[in-house]
Amino acid sequence: MKLILPALVCSLLACCGTYQVMTVSSREIPQNKLGEFVVENDSLVLTYNFNGQNGPITMMIKNKLQQPLYIDWKRSSLIINEQAISYAPGKIRIDGAFGASSYHWDLPSDPTPVTTTSGRLSATAQLPSDIEFLPPHTYVTKKLMGITNQGLSNLNDSMFSKKKIKLMGGESYENIKLANFTAATSPLAFRSYLTVMIGETEPKPVVYQHDFYVSELVQMVNPPSTMGGETRGDRFFVVPSAVNDSMPAGYGIIGGRAVLKGQVRSQPVAMPVRSVKH
Repeated sequence: MKLILPALVCSLLACCGTYQVMTVSSREIPQNKLGEFVVENDSLVLTYNFNGQNGPITMMIKNKLQQPLYIDWKRSSLIINEQAISYAPGKIRIDGAFGASSYHWDLPSDPTPVTTTSGRLSATAQLPSDIEFLPPHTYVTKKLMGITNQGLSNLNDSMFSKKKIKLMGGESYENIKLANFTAATSPLAFRSYLTVMIGETEPKPVVYQHDFYVSELVQMVNPPSTMGGETRGDRFFVVPSAVNDSMPAGYGIIGGRAVLKGQVRSQPVAMPVRSVKH
């Protein structure tokens, strides 16, 4: 029994994951009460929301003009740590199913068994929409790729401070590790490059570039939803030990590379935290 118990404890500890909750900031873009980043001028309103697992980019674009707007997704990109990934990836996604039936029999004149198989394939091809058309005074909401599905690593322990937080729904507490960064020291910076065309005849392209960086990192054992507080558009979480199968539909980043993934199954990031003294 003395040998089995330590092994059991180690096994249970190995099953426990670690969550990284990241806060996004921008030096230039103001935020609304929900923590979303809002860009507004005479032509449009552009809102960025990163809430969810792996930081899915949800972009809302509103046309304020009396003439149409065109969003050129093929000439628009997410640029993460200087690597560009197109918002309109050049791949076809196919969703479908295959069904088959097999028949086996022995012919009297031939001892060799004969097997035949027949099947059918039903699939739907989804081509990326390169151009988004916005009539006057309309808006569109697009859920694009995720920022990252890998945790931030190679960070010195001296960057972190420890705090005790009260978990939601009880008197439970957890010790978390907290690190803060500036735009110059952040381990994760990214940029949105968006090409917009205005007008019906010979529309002229206008480029919008917006810079973001991770300004805060919280490491914790419990899911972020246990921390209470509001769901904010400037916070997302990553499960570093998780299998990379939970990216949003489309392209996402793994170690700086763009990869095609399936449908996201995420939970909202509930913050801010309430710190208490030790």
